[in-house]
Amino acid sequence: MRVLMAWCELRQDFRHFRTDRIIDMALHEVRYPRRRTVLLKEWRETQDVPVEN
Repeated sequence: MRVLMAWCELRQDFRHFRTDRIIDMALHEVRYPRRRTVLLKEWRETQDVPVEN
């Protein structure tokens, strides 16, 4: 099972989605104002995920 982690603007929190349950998606030209590395660091801290070396 693969899981997609994403920031949810509606809930202002990280969400986890099973990729086998995603039926449709839409790409938007607007990018989130924070960098990927910042979001990944925040997600690791909220989920107690250790940093890989």
